[in-house]
Amino acid sequence: MVQNCTFSAGNEGLLIKDGSLTLDSCQIHNFTRDGLQVDGESRLTIRHSTISGCQESGLEIRKRASVVLDDCHFTGQLRDGIEVNIVPGVIDPGPDPQGWFGRPVPLVGVDSSISLSNNSH
Repeated sequence: MVQNCTFSAGNEGLLIKDGSLTLDSCQIHNFTRDGLQVDGESRLTIRHSTISGCQESGLEIRKRASVVLDDCHFTGQLRDGIEVNIVPGVIDPGPDPQGWFGRPVPLVGVDSSISLSNNSH
């Protein structure tokens, strides 16, 4: 677990590939490309953090990666806050999109997921 950290400025932010990481109370900002990229068979959990001011996406999710977001803020990216870059891959709202919080959001045709949470700690 990485806590109370700041990753700032440069070409690429963090790349998590075929591993796992938890970020808690971190600031990721001002990268000329993506702030975070999660690739391969990775699992990333981000809690109480802010991703801002990246010139591409704040968070790019690729291949079979899984991401859990809890009380995170994505602001000021020039492209997407969160980009899911899986082919084919669109977020499938399923029968109850209001029920996504704390549960995986399925991606059509792949074994990847994004979990959203609005828990207060």
